Parts: sequence; C-alpha cells; structure tokens
Amino acid sequence: MARQRGTFVGRRSALGVLAQDRQAGLTVIRGSEGIGKSALAHEFRRELRERGAVVLEIGCGAPAPGWDQFGVTLLLAALREQFELLRADTRLPEAIDRVSRLCSPETYRSPWLRFCLLNALSTLFGRVSVTGRIAVLVEDADRLGDPVLAIAVMRRAGHLVVATCALDSASGQDKLCAVADQVVELGPLTEDETAVLLQRTLHAEPDSVLERVLRQALGPLWGNPAAVLGAVSRLRAEERLVVVHGAMCLRAPASPVALPDRHHLVRALSRFGEVGRDLVLLAAGPAGFAVDQLPVLAAATGRPVPECGGTTDELVALGILDCDASARLRCRVPAVAAALRTDATAEHLSRLHAAMAGQLRDRLGGEGSAVLVEHVVAAGTALLPDPELARRLAAAPPVAGSRTEHLRAMWWHSPDRAAPQAELIRHLIRTTEYDRLGRFAAEATRTGTDSAGLVQLTRAAVLASVHTGEPVDESLCAGEQEESSRTAPLVLLERWTAGVPLSLDALRDCFPEDWLAPVATRPARHTGGERVRSACAVRDLVPLLSAVLGPDYGTPTRGPLAAHHRVRTAFAAGDWTTALSAARELVLRGNADRTADEHVRVLAAEISGWRGEDDRAEAWLLNSSGVTSLPLWRGWVEAGLRAHTDLAGGFEIAWQAYHRHGRTGDVPGKAEILARLVSLALRVEQPHRVHDVAALARHWREESGSAAAEEACLLVGGLADGDDARIGEVVQSARARGEQYKIALLGQPDAVEVAQRIGASRLLSHARSLVADTGAAGAATPDTDLSETHLAILDHIRAGRTNRQIAQALRMSEKTVEKNLTRLFAKAGCRTRYGLAVSALGQAEPVGA
Repeated sequence: MARQRGTFVGRRSALGVLAQDRQAGLTVIRGSEGIGKSALAHEFRRELRERGAVVLEIGCGAPAPGWDQFGVTLLLAALREQFELLRADTRLPEAIDRVSRLCSPETYRSPWLRFCLLNALSTLFGRVSVTGRIAVLVEDADRLGDPVLAIAVMRRAGHLVVATCALDSASGQDKLCAVADQVVELGPLTEDETAVLLQRTLHAEPDSVLERVLRQALGPLWGNPAAVLGAVSRLRAEERLVVVHGAMCLRAPASPVALPDRHHLVRALSRFGEVGRDLVLLAAGPAGFAVDQLPVLAAATGRPVPECGGTTDELVALGILDCDASARLRCRVPAVAAALRTDATAEHLSRLHAAMAGQLRDRLGGEGSAVLVEHVVAAGTALLPDPELARRLAAAPPVAGSRTEHLRAMWWHSPDRAAPQAELIRHLIRTTEYDRLGRFAAEATRTGTDSAGLVQLTRAAVLASVHTGEPVDESLCAGEQEESSRTAPLVLLERWTAGVPLSLDALRDCFPEDWLAPVATRPARHTGGERVRSACAVRDLVPLLSAVLGPDYGTPTRGPLAAHHRVRTAFAAGDWTTALSAARELVLRGNADRTADEHVRVLAAEISGWRGEDDRAEAWLLNSSGVTSLPLWRGWVEAGLRAHTDLAGGFEIAWQAYHRHGRTGDVPGKAEILARLVSLALRVEQPHRVHDVAALARHWREESGSAAAEEACLLVGGLADGDDARIGEVVQSARARGEQYKIALLGQPDAVEVAQRIGASRLLSHARSLVADTGAAGAATPDTDLSETHLAILDHIRAGRTNRQIAQALRMSEKTVEKNLTRLFAKAGCRTRYGLAVSALGQAEPVGA
C-alpha cells in the first residue's frame, strides 16, 4: 500500500507511475467522479515539494467566466498567488500583464487574438523558471472549453504537467488523453484499501455492523473514496456514530444510510425535479419499477410520457438507475434513494402507487393484473378498503421481497380480517420483524376488531415489546381489560420489565398453542431442557420463546433481546468479533434489562482478556451496574483477567466469589467458575486445592442433581484426576452444542486449531501449552503449513522491519506482504505485529517478551 497520510489510501502503482523521474511531459489522471483523482494529484504534489520542486496548482473547478475556454483567469490567479515561489526572471510580470490584457471575451471571438493569447501564454511559461523542478497541476481539466491547447502550451515550455479529468465528462477528456504522454486510470479501491480508508476516516476501528451497513448502502460505490467519506460525514452530522469500547458503532442500524446532499449523484438528481425523485423512489422498491409502466406513471402524475422516458434515460446514463434483463429499473445505490426519503416522501410514494393502481384499474376493468397487485400492495392504506382488491390479492403470488406488504394489503382490504390478521402476525414473527409487529398491532387496534382479535393483538404487541424494548402502544392498554386472556400478556410484560424471572410455564400461559391457529395444524412444542434453563438464568428469552412458539418463532436479528442472544451464542461458538459487535449494540441501545446487560459485559470482558486487551476488559466491567445480579459470572471473569498475569491471585478471586455467592443453589455461572477454579488450581500446582474444588462440584451435584451440575462434576473430576475419558465426554457434549471456546480451553488435540479460528493470542498460547503438556497429537500442527515466504516474513517481523523494508528485501509488493501478514495473524491467533513476533510460529520455542 502507498504511503498514507490523513485519508489518502492505496494507489501505490499509480503513484509510482507519477513519480517516475521525468522533467517534462503530460500525464493525465482519469477516473470516475469521486474516485480520488485529486487526492492522488495532491499526494504527488506533496512528494514533489518534498524533493524541492515548485508546483503551480490550477483548479479548473473554481468559478470562472464561461467565455474563458483556456482557463486563463484561473491560471493568472494561481501565478499571482504563488509568485513568491517562482524566483523567475524580471520579465515575468510583463508577460503576466500581457496575458491579462488579452484575456477577454473579444479575444476568444477572434481567431487572430486567440492565437496571440496562446503565444503570450507560451512566452509566459517560458519565463517561469526556477533552480529546481517545475510542475503544473491542473485539476478538473476537462471542465475547460478547450483544455488541449492551453495544456499543450505548458508542455511545450518544458514543464511537467499533471492533469485530472473525469471519465464521465464530455469529449474534452478524450482529446486530452489522446495527446498525453501517459494516462493513469483510477478504479475503485480494493477491499483492504476501502477498509483502511474507513478506519482512518472514523479515527477508530469500525464495528462490523457499521461496515456491513455502509457496504450495503453504497452498493457499487463501495470502493469510491468520495462516497465512503460522504456517507460517514452524513452519519456524523446525524449524530449516528458513537465509539463504544474502542470501536465506532452505528446508532439505529436498521435506518437507511444516505449520501450527503453535496454528493455529485444527489446533486445531479436534483436537476430532474419531482419526476426524477419519483422514478428513483419507485425503482428503489423491493421489485423495482418496470419500464413499460412509464405511461401509467405519466398518466397518474399528469406528466408527458416523453418527459418520463427522457428522464429515465438520463438517470440510467448517470449511473443512478440500472435496467436489468427483465426491463425493470432499479436504484444502483441505495444511499442515493435514502437521501430522498423523508416522512413526506413516504406518504407521497404511497399516494403515487394508489394513483397508478387507479389508472390500471380503469384500463384493465375486471381483468386481473400482476402489475395492479404490485401497486395495490405498495399503496397500503392510501387506498380505501375494497373486497374486490382483497380477492385479487388472494389469487396473486406475492412479489419477491414484499410478502409482508402483500399480507398487510390483504388484511386491509378483506371484509373479514380475522384470518389475514393471524397470518400477518405469524409471518412477522417468523421473519423477526418485531418492530413492524408492534406498529401493526397498534394500527389494527385503532381500526377496530372484535374481542378475540383484540386478545390476539395484545399478545402480539407484548411479544414485540419484549423484543424491541419499546413500550406497548397506549391503544392496546386502554379500555376494559377484565378478560384474563388479555390481561395475562400485559402482566407478563410488567414482570419482565421489572426484572422478575420468567418461566417456561408463564410463557405458555401467555401464548397458548391455538393463539394463531388451531392446535391440530401446529407441530408439538419443545419441552425445554438444560439449554432453556441456562438461558432463563441469564434472562435470554430466545430459547424459551423458541420452545413455546415452535416453528412459528424466528430467531430475532434486531433489538436488545436479539443482541443478548447473539452475544451468548457467538461467544460459545468462538465467533468473538460478532459477539463483541452485538455487545456494543446492546450497550449503545441502553434499554436492555440489568441482568442481560451485566451478562453481556462479563462475556465481552472475557473476550478482551483472552485477546490481551486488558484495559478494554476492565472498561467493560467498570461500566456494569454497582449492584451485581450475576456475582459468580463476574467473579469468573475477574479471576480470569487476574490469572493472565497472576495465577494464584486469580484463584483467590474465584475461590472467594464462589464461597460468598455459590455455596448453595443453581446460581448462574456456577459451572463456569468451578471449571476455572480447578484449572487454576492445577496450574498453580496445589493438589489440596484441586481436591477442594472437586469436593465442591460433588456437593453441588448431590444437592441439585441438575444436568449442569452433573456435567460440571464430570469435568472438574476429570481434570482433577487426569481422567481423559471423563474430559472427553464433556468435550463431546460441547462439540454437539457447538461450544468451540470450551474445546480450546480444555486442550484437546484440535484445541490449537480451534483457538486459531477464534483469533485470541492468549487463548492460542493457552491451548498450545495444554496440548504440549498432554502430548496430544497435532501439537505441532500450527507451523507445518508455513511456506518459505511466511517463514522469511516472520524473521523480518522479529527483526523489527517495516512492510516496505520486507517488500524490498523479498522483492515483492507491499500489498503481497500485507496479504501474507493477514494469513500469519490468523495462524498465530493475534492481531498485532508484536503478538506475531512473540508467537511460536515457525520455531520450536516461543520468543520471549
């Protein structure tokens, strides 16, 4: 990668072409709008000035008279601004004065005077001389009326000229490139370069959710520096970016990300007025917008068909819209459509679809049409309820990506809404659209329903509230609530909000088997088990709701409940990047319940500790509430953090926490802290402590008899007695549950490989140590697939050399060095050069600190 300062990233090969030792000639930097032409030219200017050259900058994008086809006014302004640097001969002011006198509209109207002006420019550049090199930087040269003649004068005077021009401009750029000595074509940044640009722009490591949302919003513009910088700038202006424990996170990730109004595509779109806005919004819908519907749009809006067709062609030419093989228009960049969306435009779009549906009904009469159904669905409640439309909706298949809207339209237009209401609620639960479920419950309540329908909507609203953390709409809480079937869900929500533990039976009473469909049509429910009990202990409702609702329940992806569940499952599965991202999301939302919040924080602290990020781990714990609701979990992680530097101290923390909070009962975190106690006792080589911990585990099993106590006793006893069979039985159960972290922690033969995938330096060292101590097969596997190149790079890293020095020594590009380092980081389970240097990769013994 090229030398980087500020937000200049990449472009190593392009910069190398520009930096060739040439005293004169014309180089054209060409690329699409916002691709980084000016940034590359400015980086080259900086390098030239570091070498002692004088750079004359002419910005053709600045305001200038329309008649000035050569950009002489801009040239004169640049000369006067930098006159002190030129150290030219005494006749230069006279040459400047002559050019200034000739620069007028009359000169451009006369061929003879134009010739005189070019001659005066030639004289002027001939008199610009310094002891060092001279370079002329012409930005946006294609904006000049006749860039070739003006730039040719500079080149003939013996100067080095670098001009930038856009690919999507008029024919001026073609003529300029035709006379250039070389043309540097700029394409999008690579994936790695874009990630670096994003991190430099944010001044922090981007959270994975933020990067994913930005990538989806920008679409083909991901890799366009101006688009990335512009989207980040708008998010900052909207106060949607916030740092959470060292990573930049995005508030309201479900809300659209828009490009700023100053972006060239948004500015270009503004030229087309309302017709351009309507076309982009229609094309940004789930199904796009068919070209053959342009006459319908024209009729619905009272516009001429040629205006709609011509605007469509121009929007496609600009790259805002795209036309696929089925002749459907789609918005290429979702962030462009998002820049147009407001509450007013959403209402306008619904009315527009309603008007187009009206036009189609008038044309089609009683005949069916998939296009009509498409607009009826998109119009929503902007159309009055019509049983005939309900019949057509029932007969037509949903358009791809719009089943939710299709079911909602069926509910709206049906004379009997009971069945469509139940089907829509079921669909929203299956697709985890709990925010929409809450809004629908409130909307349906206001439109009126019978007693049974109201009970159903109350249950749906409570389910939505539990998942989103938002209160139930007032319309559902008002009125008579004498029926126990309606008050039970509201009482359950109050108990959940107050922090009271919820049981499987309580949820089953709230959501009986027939609340959405007859019992005969629904599969049998799950009975729960240890998985449900352990989730209930830390207030993760997802496994409980899955057991209660069965196949109707979709695992949530948004909201506090989803974030907590994702932290738990990703932590156990060893996907710690996802776990930390979900933990930040939960902290950022701020509406999780106290137990879930603390549980997430201790897991995030455990991850940070194994990654060697002790300060970040302490920050996760410091931010938890003063009164702990999970004392054993907290003692477990505090003991682990201390044990990274002080094994005996870590054991004492865990021992005291257990005796203070875990002597009796199935306290959450009891199995984890017992496993940590016996592990630390073995490592500090205190046999009596090992037997004490084993006795505690046996006592818990005898007292409780739960599955968790049985497994904890099996593991602790196996570790204490060195019984591989018992340990293997626990590991087998962990594999069945997908608990990769436990496998790495117990030092099984594949522990090193698992720890490498998890990517935590301390965990990898711990796994290697255990595997080496037990002599398990595969202890030497991490280094067996290292290539000669990998070994050479490792040697250079340990010698303290930079990427550039390594590239020069091994005769490869810095980009290749970076790719190899990425692979080595994964193998070593670390994320820093220091971690790689002290790892055991490529050698028999680890390097000392």
